[in-house]
Order: sequence, then C-alpha cells, then structure tokens
Amino acid sequence: MNRNLHYTIEVFSYVCALFLLLSYPVRAKLLIKQAGTLLLPLTRRSNKLYIFAAVAAFIMLAVLHWREFTLAVTLILYATALLAVELAVRDTLYKRTAGVYEHLIIVDSRKIRIKDIISVAPPMHKAGFEDTDKAENTDRTEDTAENRVLKFTSEKSGEIFVGFENTGERNAALHLLKKRLAQKGANC
Repeated sequence: MNRNLHYTIEVFSYVCALFLLLSYPVRAKLLIKQAGTLLLPLTRRSNKLYIFAAVAAFIMLAVLHWREFTLAVTLILYATALLAVELAVRDTLYKRTAGVYEHLIIVDSRKIRIKDIISVAPPMHKAGFEDTDKAENTDRTEDTAENRVLKFTSEKSGEIFVGFENTGERNAALHLLKKRLAQKGANC
C-alpha cells in the first residue's frame, strides 16, 4: 500500500481517537441537558475494563504504525481501534450519569427516551405469572439477577431488558416510570 495513504489513515485515526476522548466533557453536558432533571439517581460506577479497552486501542494504533497490510485490512483495523475508543467513552459516560431523568433513563450502559416507552414491567418470573401486577405483588425482595431486571417496550426498539444494581433500584425506577407513563397516558 502507498506509504502516504497509510500515513494519512494513521494520522486521521489518531485525530479521531483524540477527538473522541476529548469530547467526553461536551458529550456529558449535552447528555445531561437532553436528559433534563434528575428524578432518581442510580448506582454510578466506572468499569476499568473499558479504560483498558481505550488504552489497548491506542496501543493497537501504535502497533499498526510498524505493520503494513492491504488497504482493506488497514481500514478495518483502524476502524476497530476507533470503535473501541468510542465504546469506552460512551460506556464511561453512561455509567457515570446513570439515573432516571425527566426525559431519559440511563441504565445498564443504555440511554432510553421516556417518550418512546410504551410500557415497563418486570419480566415474567419463575412463578409463571403472565400478569405483571400479580408478579409485582409477590415477594420480590430477594436480590437475585432476575429480580434486578426491567422490561421496557419501546416504539422504536421493541422489547428492551435492562439490569439494575439491586432490586431496590429496580423497584424505585419501576414505580417512578409507571407514574411518569400514567401521566403521559401510556399503557403500562
């Protein structure tokens, strides 16, 4: 492959990766502005794995400087490194801003617009309840993985399952979201 083209792709990749990293504060402000008022803070934590992924992506970019591949392979490898940086930045952003907001719910490294939610309920449990009201009224205080999950039905994405840190968070979010959906007239 032409060395000038390789160099151009390499420089462009570094610029894009640095832009992704440096855009974090601006993206955080825009996300909070888009989300609105915080109604229920959820457990906020950072995942060291994604920090490692971002560092590994930059190492991958550096290693690609000394290796020469065909144009297609080069583009794929640089795109993979950039995708790793984007995922690391986005995951860190979503985990640090987790909560139920006026317009968004940010949980489980996902951002869901409340106006797109049609219904929210715990998924069907082992007891076999089809009716979510009956399932909610049973003793669901045990903090197991299945008790920390909520099922959203969204206009755009269909069914979405999200996990919470504990059942207390899940129940508080469920109560708040059902109240919000009742206010907007949705079925839940």
